[in-house]
Amino acid sequence: MFKKFLAGILLLLYEPFQLGDQIILEGFEGTVEKISMRLTQILSARGERVIMPNAIVFTNSVGVLTALPHRRTDLPLILAIPTFPSN
Repeated sequence: MFKKFLAGILLLLYEPFQLGDQIILEGFEGTVEKISMRLTQILSARGERVIMPNAIVFTNSVGVLTALPHRRTDLPLILAIPTFPSN
């Protein structure tokens, strides 16, 4: 219990992410809705509410997708090659 509380204080002081940030944490991706002393609440794009104890948030890697103003993404592009009938 003390570990969760201490992790919550450290998260609030360090602020690796803020409310509204898009993050990836433990395989979950979503928008940070709430940061409290004990837990962090994330809303996924599918509408799932994920509640993570701050001890897990503080001791694992967190990807903050909205940390910078520009973001690079890979977009697969498939082009059809036109075929022309032979004369």
